[in-house]
Amino acid sequence: MKVENRVRPNKEQIEGFFKGEDNSAIHMINLLKFKDKAVYEDGRETSLTGKEAYMIYSNEVKKHLKKVGGKAIFFGEVTRLMLGDVEELWDTVGIAMYPNKSAMMTMMTDPDYIESEKHRSAGLKGQLNIETIFSERVGGKFKLRRGFSIKKGAKVLIMEDVITTGKSSLECAKLVKKAKGKLLGFACIIDRSDKKNLLIKKNKIISQVKISVPVYKKNKLPTFLQKIPISTPGSRFLKS
Repeated sequence: MKVENRVRPNKEQIEGFFKGEDNSAIHMINLLKFKDKAVYEDGRETSLTGKEAYMIYSNEVKKHLKKVGGKAIFFGEVTRLMLGDVEELWDTVGIAMYPNKSAMMTMMTDPDYIESEKHRSAGLKGQLNIETIFSERVGGKFKLRRGFSIKKGAKVLIMEDVITTGKSSLECAKLVKKAKGKLLGFACIIDRSDKKNLLIKKNKIISQVKISVPVYKKNKLPTFLQKIPISTPGSRFLKS
């Protein structure tokens, strides 16, 4: 797999992004790589590092996001690679939310934003931008709403917070199959599945943490568990 960081998208990427409906929120994952020393396009002298220049942009972009109804969700350093391999790690990961694609375009063409963007260009060696979507339950079944869609042939990685049996993940996989997308696999933060109860058979699960959770029969529950009220977490039984 070829990985190539860029400072700006090409024409094909821009046109592909703005195709389709525009009535849903989008979350952009930004994988950032900084220059060692900031270089401004207007030739100004600076002692700033690439990261320091980008952080000026990062602090200013919060107000630009707020102006169009968006917000910064997450910003943190990349410390190591848990799985897979790339020639060079990114420095930072950022996630931003926009209420829709038009809001993102409005922000990017705002003169105030364009002035702030000079710091981004000065500090950024390159980045990858990844658009994400999510499915949600309607009448107890997963559906794509809010203008979300999966294009034919699109490569899809299904992300979960926790995988226990994999039932919800497989329900999402049906949406990918129906749209004729290409399922790459499943990933999660916590994998607490076991071979006996796991329904995912054909794909490997990528996780940050793998834990083992004991399962007890009803008549053999430990005393401390018997005192805890039974609850059914998750969204499977939601009807709207």
